[in-house]
Amino acid sequence: MKIIIYGARIIYRRIWVSIKKLVGHKIEFGGQCLISSKCDLEIARNSSIHIGKRVTAEKNGLIAVRPSGTVFLGDGVYINRNCTIVAHQKIVIEDGVTIGPNCCIYDHDHDVMDRGSFITKSIHIGKNAWIGANVLIMKGVKIGEGSIVGAGCIVTKDVPSNSTLVQKRENIVRNNRE
Repeated sequence: MKIIIYGARIIYRRIWVSIKKLVGHKIEFGGQCLISSKCDLEIARNSSIHIGKRVTAEKNGLIAVRPSGTVFLGDGVYINRNCTIVAHQKIVIEDGVTIGPNCCIYDHDHDVMDRGSFITKSIHIGKNAWIGANVLIMKGVKIGEGSIVGAGCIVTKDVPSNSTLVQKRENIVRNNRE
């Protein structure tokens, strides 16, 4: 039964993508993938998305490509539940990347001096990187191949290849009666 449900989801996404191609979107599938029917794909005109082989995107996620933006998902990418990926310029996620639940990846910031416009800079996540739960990746970041980003990190600077990023937080417990 489970195989039938997965097959139906794949067929549903293929039909949806075919309809979107007719209205001016550039969508490329590298092969079989499993994108939950509860994961939203928003693809604007003059934008493109490439989804490699064996890509999995769990439920309640959002992959949004705004006008003139590009998203590239390499082979074997796994995107867990409740993740948000929004590209105004370009987001590249290479082969074998694992993204934990509740992660957000934004290649832009709002321009507070000019309401309604954005400041953009592309994001690149190297092969086999592992992004922990509740991570926020901001514009202009490059995460190197084989790197690990610990849960709860806010990534604003590059992470070198084969390294681990952990943001130290201390729990301080004080007695209120002292």
